[in-house]
Amino acid sequence: MTRAIAHARAVTDSLPLSDRRGMELQARFEYLAGRVADLTHEAAQTIPHTSLRAIAQLSRHATAQFDVATGETPVGLAAVVSELERLASDLRHYLHDAQSRRLEGCARALSNLRTTGSVRELVEASCMEATNGCGFGRVVLSRLSGTSWTPHLGHSTLSGELEEWFPGWVGTSITIDRDSPEHEAMTIRRPALVVDTAAPGVHRPLIVDSGRARSYVVAPLICANEVIGLLHADHHADGPRVDEVDRDVLWAFASGLGLLYDRVLLQETLRGQRQQARDVLLSAAESIIALAEREDMLDRPATPASDALGTAWLEALTPRETDVLRLLADGGTNQAIAERLVISPDTVKSHVKNILRKLGVSNRAQAVAVYLRD
Repeated sequence: MTRAIAHARAVTDSLPLSDRRGMELQARFEYLAGRVADLTHEAAQTIPHTSLRAIAQLSRHATAQFDVATGETPVGLAAVVSELERLASDLRHYLHDAQSRRLEGCARALSNLRTTGSVRELVEASCMEATNGCGFGRVVLSRLSGTSWTPHLGHSTLSGELEEWFPGWVGTSITIDRDSPEHEAMTIRRPALVVDTAAPGVHRPLIVDSGRARSYVVAPLICANEVIGLLHADHHADGPRVDEVDRDVLWAFASGLGLLYDRVLLQETLRGQRQQARDVLLSAAESIIALAEREDMLDRPATPASDALGTAWLEALTPRETDVLRLLADGGTNQAIAERLVISPDTVKSHVKNILRKLGVSNRAQAVAVYLRD
């Protein structure tokens, strides 16, 4: 009985049965596994991870003890098989409810990410939202380039856990082997579930030796119909193994994140284009104003620079040049004057040059002196 219960714990550990209802289901499975071992007088057979499969396999093992010819069965075994069927039904409902709750959390996480104003903010907040909202213990985001992936950032619900080993891997290029889960996720554009990191293709130096993961799920991050990154997630080194629910939840999050990345990237592009258009229009407007001012000056009689200026400088300067000179006298820099008059610093320099020429002075200080004198 002891061996059967120990194995039952190993199997149910593959599911996140951490709440009260889940622990009750786990206890029922352990009890029934022990009952089968007692009634058949042998240890429970080795069964794979994932509890629904474990229940089915244990039920088949018990049913195999029925004597079809005589119809005789070990006393109580039929009742245990019936209990296993009820347990499987209860577990299906539990997993369905758990998946619904986690998908709701995933939706909230994506909603939070919609408030980010830039691609950088979106990326930096993604792993934290995935752990907090989707029910994972650890999430790592990696960049994808050609045939390699590079860990970029991560988040863990255990304070300080990632800091112990993850920073040394940030920026490290890892070649994607053809038999790796990462290659599968990248090529079929669907998440890959790894229930046991002892499987071939797993990158052991990072995932097993450093991260001590026993299982994980990896999903592609798709933007503009191109796989640009990978999301790895698990329930910590000592936590439960990942399962199909984890795979579906991470895929929902990765899909939503890809769409948000598209959206935020487009918004940034449009903002940049609007600013460029604004700069072009401002430059054109300044050029037109400067041209008009020059034409206006050509229509005015020239004033010898050697003449006493008196207040004649006021007539010699255009209204915009007068504004620039006034701000110079107030101590304004080219940048400050440009911002005040909503023009470019280069245009300010051009106005200053014209002011010096018209006033017959050689520097700004002399121009300010003329302004203050008159």
